[in-house]
Amino acid sequence: MRLGVLCANCGYRNSRTASFCGSCGAALVPGPEVGSVRLNRARLGAERKYATVLFADIVGSTELIAGLDPEQAMEHLRPAVMTMCETIERFDGTVVRTLGDGIMALFGAPRAQEGHALLACESALAVQDAFHTVEGGLTLRVGLHSGDVVSDPQVSALVKEQGAHGATIHLASRLQNVADPGGICITDACYRLVRPYCDVRPLGKHALRGFGEPIEIYALLGLKPAIASQQFRGMKLTSFRGREHEMEALQRALQDAEDGDSHVIGISGDPGTGKSRLCYEFAEWCRGRLIPVLEARALPYGHATPLQPVLELLRLFFRILPTDSIVAARARIAESISEFGSALDVDLPLLCEFLGLATDVVRPLQLPPKARHARLLEIVRHIVKQVGANTAVVIVEDLHWLDEASEDFVRTLVDAIDGTRIMLVLNYRPSYTAPWMSCPYYQQFSLAELSPSETDALVEELIGTAPELRDIRRRIADRSAGNVFFAEELVRSLAENCSLVGEVGNYRFGLRTSDGPLPPTVQAVIGARIDRLADTEKSILQISAVIGKEYPLTVLEDVAGDATEEIGTILDRLCESELLKHQLGADGHHYAFRHPLIQEVAYASQLKARRSSLHASVAQAMERHYKDRIDEFAALIAYHFEAAGQCLNAANYAKRAAMWVGSTNSAQAIKHWRKVRQLLQDQPRSSTNDNLRITASSQIAWLGWREGMTAESAKPYIEEALGWARETDDTMIPMLLFLDGRITL
Repeated sequence: MRLGVLCANCGYRNSRTASFCGSCGAALVPGPEVGSVRLNRARLGAERKYATVLFADIVGSTELIAGLDPEQAMEHLRPAVMTMCETIERFDGTVVRTLGDGIMALFGAPRAQEGHALLACESALAVQDAFHTVEGGLTLRVGLHSGDVVSDPQVSALVKEQGAHGATIHLASRLQNVADPGGICITDACYRLVRPYCDVRPLGKHALRGFGEPIEIYALLGLKPAIASQQFRGMKLTSFRGREHEMEALQRALQDAEDGDSHVIGISGDPGTGKSRLCYEFAEWCRGRLIPVLEARALPYGHATPLQPVLELLRLFFRILPTDSIVAARARIAESISEFGSALDVDLPLLCEFLGLATDVVRPLQLPPKARHARLLEIVRHIVKQVGANTAVVIVEDLHWLDEASEDFVRTLVDAIDGTRIMLVLNYRPSYTAPWMSCPYYQQFSLAELSPSETDALVEELIGTAPELRDIRRRIADRSAGNVFFAEELVRSLAENCSLVGEVGNYRFGLRTSDGPLPPTVQAVIGARIDRLADTEKSILQISAVIGKEYPLTVLEDVAGDATEEIGTILDRLCESELLKHQLGADGHHYAFRHPLIQEVAYASQLKARRSSLHASVAQAMERHYKDRIDEFAALIAYHFEAAGQCLNAANYAKRAAMWVGSTNSAQAIKHWRKVRQLLQDQPRSSTNDNLRITASSQIAWLGWREGMTAESAKPYIEEALGWARETDDTMIPMLLFLDGRITL
């Protein structure tokens, strides 16, 4: 029965034809109706996020309000707190709570954000700037830390604040007390995420209350210039591979530009496929041939800092250095303009104001905003035409983050290079589109993932060729699936958590030997894509992640509910978003994750309690789905029961898996029997459990001995089985003694 649509914002039940909530007016997201009970039950609650936490407070606030009554104190500090909140929200941060004389904010939660640490650093700098210019004498201290948090939007609905929990928050709150008045402190965990973009000063390790180990801390000084190639400077780069075709095409396009046939080249690719590295290598190739290169990039969520790419390009064109005084910078602009004749002389004040170099002596003409914007566009057009008399390359990266005002300037660049010797290179993600893409001199390259052989070569170069690292190289290649950025970040994460020690290209095993946690950079890139989904789509994706990398549609329908038609529509949207892909299997429709790390992120974001409940449902659904081939899939069902905390059920299915595979592969059977033994360790005593313990130990000894285990290694398992048999089932003793005799002969 179709009863209606629930509003995700307020919970009000609307008619199934409504587009907006009749209670709060929010747009109704297409999703399950009230009749889809089980799918509604899977709606999202608290989630795990890797986020950046910001604390800021006013220095000496107690002295400022001493002698004031509470109402006067509130009125005295409220404007300062509101300034903090407005600045944080401009950078897409979430103000979790106000603290009377300060705030706590999250970046990357409750919604995942790519570049959350950089956004937090930008907002911290902007908050300090706001107080330098607006608040007249008030001074702030700011602390930033990045780490795991649990974000609970349901708390927000109840108390009008975002719920957030975890040690990450407590560490960040301690950190602001370390900062000097007017300063910003960030932890090493935060600095690792912003190293290419931020200038810092090391402050050494500090002991913080409540944390056993000293914490490495840095003072945040400012942002580095937003030059596209900045992230590659001073780094040990891996070999440039897999992009020979695209590099040759760029070089041919440059040759055309030298002959007066201008080109706009668009480089499209998913995050991590190497768009920036390709642009960097091409720019270096051009510089090696003394061809001028101007480059800029859009920053994440560019609306918070509009026109930054344009400002960077103009500063590069006018050769303005970060260390230049206002007088020196204005002189450089005047010198460059003089080379164009008198056409732009009148625009010098306007240009200087736009670049933040205005003075009280010379002021630009007072123009309405639209006229001012149009004139700036015309100045850029004129500069491009003048520069275009000689061969040059202009590179603008990450157009998917461009603000609206910068879009106008990019369109002007595209129009202006026609008939010049300028080659314009732009890169962006596949979702980005723009009207100028229809121009006749535009050409697009789409970057695919690296091939398996190229991926293997990349991982080998990152880790080294030591034979003992063969398995971990294979696992990293499989997890990264041809994505260069993911492969590099996986290796870096393993090195940071000491699973690998040594240096790039010459690692060895360290303290741990696991695959390691998912790098926060990868979590942010994929998590931001997932969090843009509607709640129902996200819920289905998360259920899918618990089922596995590939799964039958019928199992998903069983776990998620009976709304078959509705789930089909949701899956279609997830395939269109390139998160899943549809496959036809021998037993019907199957779905698989487009990239293995999408599944990992969707899985890891769920709380353990929710995952445990879903694993139990998946195990039961698979029992029904594979009822005619239950032994073949017993190991998979055992995995889900174990993840659900149902160890006895898991042990029984691991036994079935061991018996099924034992006739053809003794080594695999031993692994399953070891799993049975492990799962039974904490189970209560019973004849059934003890018999299973006896079988597991004896099978490990017998099969192991047949596979080459020494009698000395096998004997403890026989003795263990005999011990259980003497207490539980003495009828098994003769068989065990017989095995013992065979093994020890």
